[in-house]
Amino acid sequence: MQLSGTDYRIVHYTDQSTLKLIAQSGRPGSYVTTPTQIPPGSSAREIESILEIGQGKGQNMLSGQTGLNNLYVPGIGSVTSGGAIQFQIGRPVAVGPINIGLQIGR
Repeated sequence: MQLSGTDYRIVHYTDQSTLKLIAQSGRPGSYVTTPTQIPPGSSAREIESILEIGQGKGQNMLSGQTGLNNLYVPGIGSVTSGGAIQFQIGRPVAVGPINIGLQIGR
């Protein structure tokens, strides 16, 4: 995936217990992806598989915008085993809206 321009929409999937913490802080170091990496209609379980995240973390999504200079390739690589591009954020990112229970069905 080639990124161009100045601002990118990013998404972060998380569990209920971490949702408010990230929403309040924009949490530097969080792993993020772009919305296009998740096929429309994906279940929470499919999202967890694509992004290599723990069970329950595919149900809630936060989104925000950031510049390319705030996105870093994680030490574990730029692509998950599920084929999704991944980044880490360097500085806090304002997030919203919070989508709770976004995906139906496990």
